[in-house]
Amino acid sequence: MLAGRGSASSVPSAMRGCAGEGNPFPASRAAQRVARTIHDAGACRGRERHAAEVDMVRASAKASVTVVTGNEQHIGRTAALLLSVCSGLLMGAAQPALLDQGWLAWIGLVPVLIALHHQPPASRFIVALPCGIGWSVGAHVWYPAMFGPVWGTLLIVAVGCFYAGVLQFGTVLAERLPTPIGVIGLPLAWSAAEFGRTILPVAGDWWFELLAKTQ
Repeated sequence: MLAGRGSASSVPSAMRGCAGEGNPFPASRAAQRVARTIHDAGACRGRERHAAEVDMVRASAKASVTVVTGNEQHIGRTAALLLSVCSGLLMGAAQPALLDQGWLAWIGLVPVLIALHHQPPASRFIVALPCGIGWSVGAHVWYPAMFGPVWGTLLIVAVGCFYAGVLQFGTVLAERLPTPIGVIGLPLAWSAAEFGRTILPVAGDWWFELLAKTQ
Protein backbone atom coordinates (compact mmCIF):
# COMPACT_ATOMS: atom_id res chain seq x y z
CA MET A 1 0.00 0.00 0.00
CA LEU A 2 2.70 2.44 1.00
CA ALA A 3 4.83 1.34 -1.95
CA GLY A 4 1.90 1.78 -4.29
CA ARG A 5 1.21 5.26 -3.00
CA GLY A 6 4.90 6.08 -3.24
CA SER A 7 4.98 4.92 -6.83
CA ALA A 8 1.94 6.92 -7.69
CA SER A 9 3.31 9.98 -5.96
CA SER A 10 6.59 9.61 -7.86
CA VAL A 11 4.75 9.98 -11.19
CA PRO A 12 4.47 13.64 -12.19
CA SER A 13 1.04 15.18 -11.83
CA ALA A 14 0.90 15.97 -15.58
CA MET A 15 1.40 12.29 -16.35
CA ARG A 16 -1.16 11.23 -13.76
CA GLY A 17 -3.62 13.55 -15.40
CA CYS A 18 -2.97 11.90 -18.73
CA ALA A 19 -2.71 8.33 -17.47
CA GLY A 20 -5.14 8.19 -14.58
CA GLU A 21 -4.49 7.06 -11.02
CA GLY A 22 -3.07 3.63 -10.25
CA ASN A 23 -2.17 2.77 -13.86
CA PRO A 24 1.52 3.56 -14.58
CA PHE A 25 1.69 2.01 -18.05
CA PRO A 26 -0.14 4.79 -19.92
CA ALA A 27 2.01 7.26 -18.02
CA SER A 28 5.15 5.54 -19.32
CA ARG A 29 3.90 5.78 -22.87
CA ALA A 30 3.12 9.47 -22.34
CA ALA A 31 6.63 10.02 -20.97
CA GLN A 32 8.08 8.29 -24.01
CA ARG A 33 6.07 10.51 -26.31
CA VAL A 34 7.24 13.63 -24.46
CA ALA A 35 10.87 12.46 -24.55
CA ARG A 36 10.57 11.64 -28.26
CA THR A 37 9.09 15.08 -28.96
CA ILE A 38 11.90 16.79 -27.05
CA HIS A 39 14.50 14.67 -28.87
CA ASP A 40 12.99 15.42 -32.27
CA ALA A 41 12.86 19.13 -31.51
CA GLY A 42 16.50 19.10 -30.42
CA ALA A 43 17.54 17.14 -33.51
CA CYS A 44 15.63 19.58 -35.71
CA ARG A 45 17.36 22.54 -34.09
CA GLY A 46 20.69 20.75 -34.49
CA ARG A 47 20.03 20.19 -38.18
CA GLU A 48 19.04 23.82 -38.59
CA ARG A 49 22.24 24.98 -36.88
CA HIS A 50 24.28 22.61 -39.04
CA ALA A 51 22.58 23.85 -42.20
CA ALA A 52 23.19 27.44 -41.15
CA GLU A 53 26.86 26.69 -40.55
CA VAL A 54 27.15 24.99 -43.94
CA ASP A 55 25.49 27.96 -45.62
CA MET A 56 27.89 30.34 -43.89
CA VAL A 57 30.89 28.29 -44.99
CA ARG A 58 29.60 28.14 -48.55
CA ALA A 59 28.95 31.88 -48.59
CA SER A 60 32.44 32.60 -47.25
CA ALA A 61 34.03 30.28 -49.78
CA LYS A 62 32.03 31.81 -52.60
CA ALA A 63 33.01 35.31 -51.50
CA SER A 64 36.67 34.40 -51.29
CA VAL A 65 36.59 32.73 -54.70
CA THR A 66 34.88 35.81 -56.13
CA VAL A 67 37.54 38.08 -54.70
CA VAL A 68 40.38 35.89 -55.91
CA THR A 69 38.78 35.46 -59.31
CA GLY A 70 38.24 39.18 -59.62
CA ASN A 71 41.84 39.89 -58.75
CA GLU A 72 43.13 37.28 -61.19
CA GLN A 73 40.89 37.85 -64.18
CA HIS A 74 39.77 41.43 -64.11
CA ILE A 75 41.32 44.85 -63.85
CA GLY A 76 39.68 48.13 -64.65
CA ARG A 77 38.74 48.67 -68.27
CA THR A 78 40.40 52.09 -68.30
CA ALA A 79 43.70 50.65 -67.05
CA ALA A 80 43.51 47.85 -69.61
CA LEU A 81 42.91 50.31 -72.45
CA LEU A 82 45.82 52.47 -71.30
CA LEU A 83 48.09 49.43 -71.34
CA SER A 84 46.86 48.65 -74.84
CA VAL A 85 47.60 52.20 -76.01
CA CYS A 86 51.11 51.89 -74.56
CA SER A 87 51.68 48.71 -76.55
CA GLY A 88 50.34 50.37 -79.69
CA LEU A 89 52.82 53.23 -79.34
CA LEU A 90 55.72 50.86 -78.71
CA MET A 91 54.84 48.59 -81.63
CA GLY A 92 54.27 51.58 -83.92
CA ALA A 93 57.66 53.03 -83.01
CA ALA A 94 59.27 49.67 -83.78
CA GLN A 95 58.09 49.75 -87.41
CA PRO A 96 60.54 50.70 -90.17
CA ALA A 97 58.03 53.13 -91.68
CA LEU A 98 57.98 55.25 -88.51
CA LEU A 99 60.93 55.26 -86.09
CA ASP A 100 62.52 51.91 -86.99
CA GLN A 101 63.31 51.02 -83.39
CA GLY A 102 63.12 47.26 -83.80
CA TRP A 103 64.22 46.49 -80.25
CA LEU A 104 60.93 47.89 -78.96
CA ALA A 105 59.09 44.98 -80.57
CA TRP A 106 60.64 42.63 -78.01
CA ILE A 107 58.81 44.40 -75.17
CA GLY A 108 56.05 46.20 -77.04
CA LEU A 109 53.40 43.52 -76.56
CA VAL A 110 53.99 43.05 -72.83
CA PRO A 111 51.54 45.75 -71.62
CA VAL A 112 48.68 44.60 -73.82
CA LEU A 113 49.25 40.95 -72.94
CA ILE A 114 49.02 41.83 -69.25
CA ALA A 115 45.81 43.71 -69.94
CA LEU A 116 44.31 40.84 -71.96
CA HIS A 117 45.23 38.29 -69.32
CA HIS A 118 43.15 40.21 -66.79
CA GLN A 119 40.09 40.58 -69.02
CA PRO A 120 37.33 38.12 -69.89
CA PRO A 121 37.65 36.63 -73.40
CA ALA A 122 34.61 38.48 -74.74
CA SER A 123 36.19 41.86 -73.95
CA ARG A 124 39.67 41.19 -75.25
CA PHE A 125 39.12 42.35 -78.81
CA ILE A 126 37.98 45.79 -77.62
CA VAL A 127 40.92 46.01 -75.21
CA ALA A 128 43.41 44.95 -77.90
CA LEU A 129 41.99 47.36 -80.49
CA PRO A 130 43.97 50.48 -79.40
CA CYS A 131 47.16 48.43 -79.60
CA GLY A 132 46.25 47.11 -83.04
CA ILE A 133 45.35 50.53 -84.44
CA GLY A 134 48.44 52.22 -82.99
CA TRP A 135 50.56 49.43 -84.35
CA SER A 136 48.92 49.68 -87.75
CA VAL A 137 49.39 53.46 -87.88
CA GLY A 138 53.12 53.05 -87.33
CA ALA A 139 53.41 50.20 -89.82
CA HIS A 140 51.21 51.69 -92.56
CA VAL A 141 51.70 55.42 -92.30
CA TRP A 142 52.08 55.42 -96.09
CA TYR A 143 48.56 54.04 -96.74
CA PRO A 144 46.85 57.46 -97.15
CA ALA A 145 49.47 58.56 -99.68
CA MET A 146 48.89 55.43 -101.78
CA PHE A 147 45.15 54.79 -101.40
CA GLY A 148 43.89 58.29 -100.58
CA PRO A 149 42.97 59.73 -97.19
CA VAL A 150 39.65 57.92 -96.81
CA TRP A 151 40.61 54.48 -98.04
CA GLY A 152 44.04 54.74 -96.45
CA THR A 153 42.53 55.47 -93.05
CA LEU A 154 39.97 52.69 -93.39
CA LEU A 155 42.69 50.21 -94.33
CA ILE A 156 44.81 51.25 -91.35
CA VAL A 157 41.84 50.61 -89.05
CA ALA A 158 41.09 47.30 -90.78
CA VAL A 159 44.63 46.03 -90.29
CA GLY A 160 44.49 47.23 -86.69
CA CYS A 161 41.38 45.10 -86.22
CA PHE A 162 43.28 42.17 -87.69
CA TYR A 163 46.10 42.64 -85.19
CA ALA A 164 43.61 42.89 -82.32
CA GLY A 165 41.82 39.74 -83.48
CA VAL A 166 45.05 37.75 -83.57
CA LEU A 167 45.92 38.93 -80.07
CA GLN A 168 42.48 37.98 -78.78
CA PHE A 169 42.54 34.56 -80.43
CA GLY A 170 46.09 33.86 -79.28
CA THR A 171 45.43 34.65 -75.63
CA VAL A 172 42.23 32.60 -75.57
CA LEU A 173 44.05 29.69 -77.25
CA ALA A 174 46.84 29.93 -74.68
CA GLU A 175 44.33 29.55 -71.84
CA ARG A 176 42.53 26.61 -73.40
CA LEU A 177 45.64 24.59 -74.13
CA PRO A 178 47.11 22.41 -71.36
CA THR A 179 49.38 24.25 -68.98
CA PRO A 180 52.76 23.13 -70.36
CA ILE A 181 51.68 23.91 -73.94
CA GLY A 182 49.67 27.06 -73.28
CA VAL A 183 52.76 29.24 -73.46
CA ILE A 184 52.91 28.70 -77.22
CA GLY A 185 49.26 29.65 -77.80
CA LEU A 186 49.88 33.22 -78.96
CA PRO A 187 53.01 32.41 -81.03
CA LEU A 188 51.07 29.58 -82.65
CA ALA A 189 48.18 31.88 -83.56
CA TRP A 190 50.53 34.51 -84.92
CA SER A 191 52.56 32.01 -86.95
CA ALA A 192 49.34 30.60 -88.40
CA ALA A 193 48.27 34.11 -89.46
CA GLU A 194 51.60 34.78 -91.16
CA PHE A 195 51.58 31.36 -92.81
CA GLY A 196 48.04 31.94 -94.08
CA ARG A 197 49.08 35.29 -95.54
CA THR A 198 51.89 33.52 -97.38
CA ILE A 199 49.96 30.65 -98.94
CA LEU A 200 46.47 32.05 -99.53
CA PRO A 201 46.01 33.26 -103.13
CA VAL A 202 44.51 36.63 -102.21
CA ALA A 203 46.22 37.32 -98.90
CA GLY A 204 49.65 37.15 -100.52
CA ASP A 205 48.92 40.45 -102.26
CA TRP A 206 47.78 42.25 -99.11
CA TRP A 207 50.19 44.98 -98.17
CA PHE A 208 50.21 44.88 -94.42
CA GLU A 209 53.23 44.43 -92.23
CA LEU A 210 53.55 41.60 -89.76
CA LEU A 211 55.65 41.25 -86.64
CA ALA A 212 58.84 40.02 -88.32
CA LYS A 213 59.07 43.23 -90.34
CA THR A 214 60.27 45.07 -87.24
CA GLN A 215 63.59 43.18 -87.23
